Amino acid sequence: MTQRETVSRKSGNAYVHGTAARKIAQMPALPDREGRPERVRRQAQQRNPRRQFRTLQGGLAEHKQIKRSTFLYLMSMVAALVMAALALYRYVDIQTSLESSVTQISSLEKELATLRKENDEAYSRANATVDLEEVKRVAIQELGMKYADEGQIIVYSDDGAADYVRQIAQIPEAGK
Repeated sequence: MTQRETVSRKSGNAYVHGTAARKIAQMPALPDREGRPERVRRQAQQRNPRRQFRTLQGGLAEHKQIKRSTFLYLMSMVAALVMAALALYRYVDIQTSLESSVTQISSLEKELATLRKENDEAYSRANATVDLEEVKRVAIQELGMKYADEGQIIVYSDDGAADYVRQIAQIPEAGK
């Protein structure tokens, strides 16, 4: 023993005083292929029995399975994104067509109002130019028309169904 090493009398352990560490006589357990000591690997197998049969080939299969599931997850997310984009596109398309329909209806309503106004003005001009006294004079003097006598007018009832009556039989002579 050097002057820096002392032996404990009770346990027989050697203590090192200073910066130099002593060499350990026991070597730790060698790690397995996965880089873990055998004891730790056995404990992990007891916790997860699926890993008991894991080999190098099994590790590659598990790696491929993880890659496959990641790829499937990515594809499902892309599919969901595409479907959302299509739904958004369809919504915007419907909204645009609805707005254009509303605009078209508005313009047609304006056109209808203009045409009604023009029609009313034309009707008023036509009524203003017709002289009913002149029409009466032409009918009596030039065309030989005359007012109906009292027995010539026959009144028919339409029972409020229409503004006119259809003739489906011979009209009886009024004066006979």
